[in-house]
Amino acid sequence: MIMKANIEVTIQPFSIPHFVIRDRKAAACGDPDAEAAFELSSVDATTLSALCDQFRADVFKQAGKKDPRLK
Repeated sequence: MIMKANIEVTIQPFSIPHFVIRDRKAAACGDPDAEAAFELSSVDATTLSALCDQFRADVFKQAGKKDPRLK
């Protein structure tokens, strides 16, 4: 006889960063004294949205799952 059970666990959400890091390739081509990181509040909403979209896509790719928002 095979018995199956679903167990529910509580998990913590992903950590929210306090800043974004400057791309190393772009930094190598630009001013070496420029800031290496920027507070989230200094990044425009469109860029934050794009970063969040990319993070979501990367998480599902890493997990080998299809994003349910993409029908």
